[in-house]
Amino acid sequence: MAKKKIEVTFHNSATELIKRLDEVALKEKNNFPASITDPFVFCYSKRRIMFIQELWQFLKSKIVYDRLDGPKDNVKAPNIVWADKRANYYSYILFIASFLKACNINFEYVLVRLNPGKDFQHVYFLFPDTDETLDITLTAPGIEGGPVIERLILKPI
Repeated sequence: MAKKKIEVTFHNSATELIKRLDEVALKEKNNFPASITDPFVFCYSKRRIMFIQELWQFLKSKIVYDRLDGPKDNVKAPNIVWADKRANYYSYILFIASFLKACNINFEYVLVRLNPGKDFQHVYFLFPDTDETLDITLTAPGIEGGPVIERLILKPI
């Protein structure tokens, strides 16, 4: 994966931002080598019940979620995240979305509003085939933390 810089402009809302990240993820999905994606394609097709756990272990062992890894609007391309082995929040979201698209895995984005009167502040992934979730900020897959005011599901491109 050759290193390159990605420009993601932050729009007025979280929904616009996630839609923009999804557009970039669609373009970036072809940058993952088969040696990385093939085991997950197989796992998803044969052992779906174990897929989220295996994906979780892979992500946590390969890439450090670093809240302080650059400013909020510094979104790294998936190939840079893979090389650096660390990512801030939106870089991690982009990495996961690109990876899932590369594996042709059915997923949706779930935007979460945690505070009344504010925009959506959090994103996690939902796998509609199994109703399982993946949230990189939590300590285990498949759980949801904190009180939620509202959820908005966005389907990827």
